[in-house]
Amino acid sequence: MGDRPIAAQGLNALTLGTGLALAGHRGAGPFTASVEVVLDGIWERICAELEDADYCAGLVAWVNDAEILTAMARLRGASFVVAKERFLRIDDPGYSAGLRKLYDAVKPLPGAAAAIACVGEVRRGPDEGLRGILHSKFAVLWREGGKPGRCLFGSYNWTVAARRNREALLVVDSAQLAAELLAEHDRVASLAEPLNWKSEWPDPGGRRG
Repeated sequence: MGDRPIAAQGLNALTLGTGLALAGHRGAGPFTASVEVVLDGIWERICAELEDADYCAGLVAWVNDAEILTAMARLRGASFVVAKERFLRIDDPGYSAGLRKLYDAVKPLPGAAAAIACVGEVRRGPDEGLRGILHSKFAVLWREGGKPGRCLFGSYNWTVAARRNREALLVVDSAQLAAELLAEHDRVASLAEPLNWKSEWPDPGGRRG
């Protein structure tokens, strides 16, 4: 896969094409918003929220729950970035054709090349730590003709394994928060690669932090 661009290069240290480093943005707020805390039946709530929306964008580290992905496929358009993993590459022995079929069924947002891309560093062995992965779990939803304002975020990865965990999901209605999360999505998406990625490192194109 080639030499690592910079020793110990982390995802936050990278500079985007605009010259803005990911770590240089600290967010905005405080926000006043309606907040609901969901502690049980989280995967079912995510599916219900997706089915009530037309569009969705977000960063979710791991997504493999077939029921959630089926709900995503019903959207008119989506843009998600997931953590870069070996099983996403079609030439990897662990490649999951079934998961890729579910991913490919999700329609991209208008003008987007793909509905799901990936970012971060790839684990090369079970004992090797990672220095720069995507670990966010959030989504912003909106309806046709409406403005983004429905936000889902918390500890929950959109995976079958997460159904067995004790997790939390916050459901927040806030146009301000939605705008901030979408801006973060766009910053990270600018570093993302297709699912059949080429670079093991967070930096896919030689950009330097």
